[in-house]
Formats: sequence, structure tokens, C-alpha cells
Amino acid sequence: MIDRETYRPIDYTEPLGPADFGYHVAFCPDRASDIVRRDVVNPALLAAGERYGIVTQELPWGQMPDPERPPYVLVVPEPGSLLSPATENYLARLSELSDAKVNVFSAHSFGLETDPGMTATAERIIRARDERLRVNTIYPSDTDALYYGLRTVPFEKVVDNFVCETFRAKCAMERVGDTAAELQLLKEQAAAHTTIDSLRRIFAEYGLWHRAVTDGAVMLPTTERGWLVSQTKTDKTEMVPEDFSLVIDFAEVGDTVRFVGRKIPSSDSPELLVLLEAFEERWGETLMAVHFHHNGVTRGGAFPDRITKNAIEYGRFSSGHEMLYELLLQRVRTGETWSILQDHGVVWLGDSAESFEDFISERLRLVPIKD
Repeated sequence: MIDRETYRPIDYTEPLGPADFGYHVAFCPDRASDIVRRDVVNPALLAAGERYGIVTQELPWGQMPDPERPPYVLVVPEPGSLLSPATENYLARLSELSDAKVNVFSAHSFGLETDPGMTATAERIIRARDERLRVNTIYPSDTDALYYGLRTVPFEKVVDNFVCETFRAKCAMERVGDTAAELQLLKEQAAAHTTIDSLRRIFAEYGLWHRAVTDGAVMLPTTERGWLVSQTKTDKTEMVPEDFSLVIDFAEVGDTVRFVGRKIPSSDSPELLVLLEAFEERWGETLMAVHFHHNGVTRGGAFPDRITKNAIEYGRFSSGHEMLYELLLQRVRTGETWSILQDHGVVWLGDSAESFEDFISERLRLVPIKD
């Protein structure tokens, strides 16, 4: 096992890029892996290199990555929802590395089973494994099929995973030297103290994360200009006002978010900015936004009518407009303003932390997790 202390911790005080991470892919020694390599992974590696300059190295099965940079590892195991003990052990070893992002390429028979109970069982197995091993399974699409009649992951979803699991933001984050904005940030942080305290408790009590307590994002309205946004990789169960930055403005044309604060704001900022600005400017509603992950809600199948029709690629303003359409559609139909983003998580708009907890407990029927 590589000493975790040899890994340089990720610091999100400044925007990061592909050069700050080590990208790896590990193929299980299985005949099916050759098909995955040819039809999905190789096209994904090519596209990731051309678009973002990501350079990926193949990692021999069972070996650990070089500790020079925080590792992203795409693991291509044997097909099916059940993995061998040896494969699970390998995933566990990888996930123990500091700042490791371990993502499992999934190929299974979701949607192809004649017995719905078998599909539900497979989903529960994968959700439980993700939580236990602290890994992330990249779910198959609803339409693509590859080998042995199993659905698999399209290469575009793999490219998106490369970006969103590492340097994250697909827009430019620009820190500005604005004394007035810096003073406003301190004022807004103090004013939001009670709300942030309540949200911290709710995230912790209800377990609103998928793989790590840094999942999700919070965006709050301010008393003057801009929005108060949780910083990238903020622990939502221990967040304090100082973990929020002030987004002053944004420009969709240049894909730029301008901010002041100790760390860059959440990579979900572009979508949430589109949503809150639209509701404020067009309908006169000043709302807050909470984006969170919960396996039971996101992938549990309890709210099929709430799942967006298309996978929304976060970190882009264009995705914000897609989310806006989905939320408005839900509001017209049900009077509620929330949706489940396909392959991602839940986004909710409301007026207070109290309303958010009511939504969590009464609408989603979640109960506090055990200590």
C-alpha cells in the first residue's frame, strides 16, 4: 500500500487543470475488457485528450498509481452487478489513497431483465458497494448495449466523468481584486450564519451525500449583489460561513464566473446561477438553491417522474438552462421546484433552510441516519 501521506492534497484555492491530476485506467483481465477498450474507453481517452489535454496512463490490474499527483482511476471490472472479492479488494485499496477518485465502469443488465425484482436487487447491490468502498459507479445509459447483451456506458459519459471528478469546472473561475466585494463577503457570511448552521445539520443528520461529505452545493441570496456559494470540496456536514465565496457576476458568453473568497466556488455554480437569476428576474422570487446526492433518492427509483429526460452535464451554463426548463415544467405540473438530475443528484429551490428540511423529511420521506 502506498503511504497516503505521499500524495499532495488537492488545494482548491485556485482553479485546477488536468496537469494537477494523474489519470489512469485499469482493465480487468477479461475478454470483454478488450471490447470495452475498443468501443468506449479508447474513444473517451482520445476525446478527453483533444478537448481538455487529459493524458491517461494504463494501470496494470492490481497495481497502485504513482503517488506524484492525486489519482483519478477508471476501473473496468468484469461485467455484471456482482464483482469478485479480488476486484472489490482492489477497489478498496485504491479508494484508500488520499484524494483518490475511483470510478467503476459499469456494464450490467439494467432494463433488460424480465424480472423487475432482479434489476432492483442489482441496483441495491451497486449502491451498497459504492457506499461501502467509497467508489463511484458510472451507470449505463438506458439505450446503449455493448457486450454479452449488457447495457454499458457511452464514451461521452466517461469523458464527462474525467472532468467532473477532477478539475471539475468547465467554465472559467476568475478571482477579482474588489475591496468592496471582499467587505460584502464578510457581511454576507455573518448574515447567513444561522442558515448555514441549519443546512450543515440537515446534511449531516440525513446523510445527503453519495461518496463523500463534500458532495453537493449550496447557493444563497445576498443582501446586496451576487450570490453566496459553497466552495469547491466543502464538507457539508461541518461547513461554516467562511466556507462560502461571493460570486459577483457571471458571463455566459465567456463561460466565466467572477468571485471573491478563500477558495473557488462550487463547480455547480453555472447551473445554479442560471436558475436563481431566472427566478429572481422573471418571477420576482429570491430563492436559495441546494444541490445534494442521496443514493436512495437519486438511484432508488422512488421518483421516476422527477428524473430529467437527458443527462445534464454539470459545470456548464447550457445545463443550467436545461435544468431551468425541467424545474419550470415540474412547477407547472405539481407546484414544486425540484428535480433529480439524471446520473447526478437532486436540485431544490426554496426560501429557507426550514423549507428544505420539510422537503427532505415530508416530501422525500428521508429519516435521520444512525450515528
